[in-house]
Amino acid sequence: MDTLKKWGVKIDCAQWTVHRATSDGQEVGISASSSSGYLHQMEARPTDDIRIVCDYPDVFPDELPGMPPDRDIEFLIELLPGIAPIAMRQYRMAPVEQDEVKKNIDELLAKGFIRRSSSPWSFPVLLVEKKDTDMKRICVDYRALNKVTIKNKYPLPRIDDLFDQLQGACVFSKIDLRSGYHQLKICPSDIPKTAFTTKYGLYEYTVMPFGLTNASAYFMQLMNSVFTDCLDKFVVVFIDNILIYSKTEAEHEEHLRLVLQRLREHKLYTKFSKCEFWIDEVIFLGHVVSKGGIAVDLSKVSTVTNWKVPEIPKEIRGFLGLAGYFWRFIENFSKIAKPMTSLLENDAECRWTRVQQAAFDELKKRLTIAPALTLPNQQKKIIIYCDAYRNGLGCLLTQEGKVIAYASRQLRKHEAYSIHPGSTKIYYDLKERFRWNGMEHAVAEYVAIYDTCQRVKAEHQRPASLLQPLKVPEWKWEEITMDFIVDLPRTQKGAKLAKLYISRIVCLHGMPKRIISDRDSQFTYQASLKMSPFEALYGKRCRTPLFWNLTGEKQLKKCLRVPEEQAPLEGLEVQEDLTYTEHPVKILDTSERSTGNKRIKMCRVQWSHHTEAEATWEREDESKAAYPALFAN
Repeated sequence: MDTLKKWGVKIDCAQWTVHRATSDGQEVGISASSSSGYLHQMEARPTDDIRIVCDYPDVFPDELPGMPPDRDIEFLIELLPGIAPIAMRQYRMAPVEQDEVKKNIDELLAKGFIRRSSSPWSFPVLLVEKKDTDMKRICVDYRALNKVTIKNKYPLPRIDDLFDQLQGACVFSKIDLRSGYHQLKICPSDIPKTAFTTKYGLYEYTVMPFGLTNASAYFMQLMNSVFTDCLDKFVVVFIDNILIYSKTEAEHEEHLRLVLQRLREHKLYTKFSKCEFWIDEVIFLGHVVSKGGIAVDLSKVSTVTNWKVPEIPKEIRGFLGLAGYFWRFIENFSKIAKPMTSLLENDAECRWTRVQQAAFDELKKRLTIAPALTLPNQQKKIIIYCDAYRNGLGCLLTQEGKVIAYASRQLRKHEAYSIHPGSTKIYYDLKERFRWNGMEHAVAEYVAIYDTCQRVKAEHQRPASLLQPLKVPEWKWEEITMDFIVDLPRTQKGAKLAKLYISRIVCLHGMPKRIISDRDSQFTYQASLKMSPFEALYGKRCRTPLFWNLTGEKQLKKCLRVPEEQAPLEGLEVQEDLTYTEHPVKILDTSERSTGNKRIKMCRVQWSHHTEAEATWEREDESKAAYPALFAN
């Protein structure tokens, strides 16, 4: 009893309440309902004790006062052309859930946020739990409507960009709007599209509801227009979350007053229980922000650390997506996650092994010990440390010895192989250290005949089919093959040659059934003739097949061999049957081979017109008998 008297605590057992007087004379009470067993905190005027905030009690109402005012921005629902109204049946609910829906509808009707409807559109409702209470609110399932809605491309800010501007801030205040979406009206012509069906009838929203695809974009546009002159100076806005940051308390007093005044002018209302003022450390967008830097919010990390072992690709993708939100805090994140991301590739077998389990456990461990990152100072030098490993790239940003951010990504398939930079880059790299006469030509020649590049470089022509021999015609002049040889001395004109062909060949043997050409430039259209040479010669177009299954020598891949690997051709005597005689040049090596009880001496012989790499092993006794001069020395 002495303790209760000392602290001014009064207990009313009949009313199930506890009261205590604060230092400024205000009374704070806690009541307990005997039927429910829940405690409810009663705060008369919670803003009175907070500097600056006490001057704006109307910005922190217990409930939204009613319909929002007319604003320059109205929520629009623009549909794809030709879309007919969509009507869906309501979902089945338990009696307890029906009672919750009834309470929500009565509350929204009283505020004017919804009204009864006769719209041809209708969508079912769901019940979702509120974060800060045990109560539930209705949420309409607008997925079918979102599919046929033209997406608003108004950008949402990058979260890492928002944090970069907090460098040097020491004092913070966080403001969260009360049912922010309900503080923006819908364009009257689009109200029927928001209709939802319940057991109690059909209703439609007059304010922007939750669940629509463009809601965040329109609300972000509204908030940016309200705080357009404060952004990047002392205010960070992300949808309905506002963060005020300052370097000193004097600045923060001015900044906080300006923001609250702006909210009052635009009749935007906040929820005091979700707001924090005059603090040196704040939880904002899943991160802990302080003057020391940015750290991971452990309450958010617990969702990742308690994640069960995934069994299907969808669960793996969900875990990596949630853990990837904090990728900048984990060194070599992509390298660690590689065993799991490999299971998400096309045609990959989803088989969870010890390798994936080790990566799964390591990621959860790294999140719990993630360091606090220093906010970058744009006026000071930033040092980048890079590391390339077999499966990815790693990067570390530091400033004055403190880590700013980690970055990593996996290598793409084509990035895992080294490439040749080309003759020009090699020449300029060598030019800084060496110099000799004809250096540029020597480098270009070396690169052009480099064997590996010729084998693996990409082709820039259609793949050629196999060479197909022509069938032997049944009668002479039935099929002819034609090719134009150019750059020869001019003789007779083309007209005389055509007349000669017709009088000597066509008159005796008739027109050929097929004329085969290599389709070079002589058979294509000529601007001077306004037709192809073939058409000028025969008076008709050359009708060759669309799919040409013959491969000419020009279609074969060129190969520039290295000169020292080519066999010398001097002195090569080709006989009438297109063969040539080979003779041994020298013995490169000797060895012995055992076959049963016998040991046979062997020698490695290089033959004429062949390189050493093409040398063959021959029996020594047979070679001595055939080429005694080879063993003279």
